[in-house]
Amino acid sequence: MECLCAHPPAGLQHLGLGHNKLLGPLESLYVTANHWPNLVSLDLGFNDLTDLQSMVTSLRTLRHLRLLVLQGNPLALVPYYRGLTIDSLAQLCVLDDITVSPNEKHLFRGLSLNGDLLAQEAQFVVTIGNIRGVLDTSVLDPEPRPE
Repeated sequence: MECLCAHPPAGLQHLGLGHNKLLGPLESLYVTANHWPNLVSLDLGFNDLTDLQSMVTSLRTLRHLRLLVLQGNPLALVPYYRGLTIDSLAQLCVLDDITVSPNEKHLFRGLSLNGDLLAQEAQFVVTIGNIRGVLDTSVLDPEPRPE
């Protein structure tokens, strides 16, 4: 991102950076109006961006941004992700390929003012694949269960 922003194309309106293994939170420093003042659509989907609040703060500077893709990033797993993003970016028309309705804008109004809400609701999910050396207790169950 740093190299891309060193000499950004003047007047660029559409920027697709999906599936680029971008890591947060420093990447949010590069998605501002300082580098992309005319940006209308931005695809940051399916990277490794983690800091939703930093990202939204940076994206707020993009006054012309109407279409945003952040799906596929860990930050999109935050419970209030869609609401916070919609409330923070009032000019947004499409988020993650879903049109932002006037009802959503009304429903989520003021959510961005409560930053502590995100910290209170953070979750950590661990998925474990195959484990060796652990006894399969299903063979010890004398009564078969329905499949």
